[in-house]
Amino acid sequence: MFESRNPGTRDEKIEQDLDPGTYYVAVRPQGSARGEYTLKIADLGVAVDPDGQPPERVNNIGLLTDYRDTDRIGFPENSYRDVNDYRKFTLDERSSVDINLTGLRANADLELIGSDGRDVLQRSAKPGNNNENINTILDPGDYFVRVFPRGAASTPYEINMAASPIAGNIDDTPPGQPLDPLTEGGSFSQRGLIGYTEGGRVDTDDYYNFTVQSSGFVTVGLDGLRANANLELFELLNNDRTRLLGSSRNPGSQDEEIQQFLEPGTYVARVFSQGNQTPYNLSVSMM
Repeated sequence: MFESRNPGTRDEKIEQDLDPGTYYVAVRPQGSARGEYTLKIADLGVAVDPDGQPPERVNNIGLLTDYRDTDRIGFPENSYRDVNDYRKFTLDERSSVDINLTGLRANADLELIGSDGRDVLQRSAKPGNNNENINTILDPGDYFVRVFPRGAASTPYEINMAASPIAGNIDDTPPGQPLDPLTEGGSFSQRGLIGYTEGGRVDTDDYYNFTVQSSGFVTVGLDGLRANANLELFELLNNDRTRLLGSSRNPGSQDEEIQQFLEPGTYVARVFSQGNQTPYNLSVSMM
C-alpha cells in the first residue's frame, strides 16, 4: 500500500490515514545490508479534514457567479493525507456552469456532485497532468465540486468556476421566431448562434416557427456547426402547446437532418446545445 525508501541510514517514516482493519508492516534490508532498528507504530487519532466530507465539512462559496482559488491536493496535512477537497455552491436560477481545474503538476481529477453529496453528475478524469473541465447546464439548487488525486499523486492546482443564467429571449420558448411560409418547391434558411452569452445569460435554445400551406415532404436541416448542436421538429397545437414529430442528435459537429411528411399547419424547429458554443445554419425545404 505504502512504502518508505530513503537512501543510506536515514530514518524511514510512513504516515497515512487508514480505515478500520488489520494491517501488516514489513522491514526488509537493501541487498546484503545488516543492522539493528527500532520500529514504532502510533495511532495519531481520527483525522478530520475540514473540507473533505460533504455535506457538512466543505468549503461553502455560496451563490456562484465567478470563483477562483488556488490550493493543493494529495499532500500530508497534520495527521492525514489530504485526498478530497469539496466546494459547495448554490444556483438561484437555471444556469450554464463552467468548472476548470488547471495548473496541475501531477494527475488530479474533478467531479460535480448533486445536493445529497453522493450522486456524481459529471466527472472529468484525463490522464497525467492535463487540465480538467466540466461544462453543463444546472437547475437551481445546491451542488458540490470535488478535487481529488489519482492514486499517490500530489499536486498544486487552480480551480475556476463560473455560472451564467440561461437567456430568456423571444426564440427561447415556442413558438419562437417566425419564419417565411413554406410552399411546394420552396425553401428558406436562417443563420444563428447557440450556446453564447446574450445580455449576461447563456442562449441554449432557439425556436423558429413556420407555416406549411400544402401537404408534402419537408426537410429540416442544420449545418455549418463547429461544435455539437441538435435539432427537433414539433407540431404547434392550441395555446402554444407542441407535439414532438422528430429529432436528430448526431455526435460532434455532424450535420443534423429531419425529414417528415407534413399536413398544412404551423410547425416549430428547435436548435439546442449541450453546453457548447457554435454558429449554425437552419434550412427548411419542401419537395
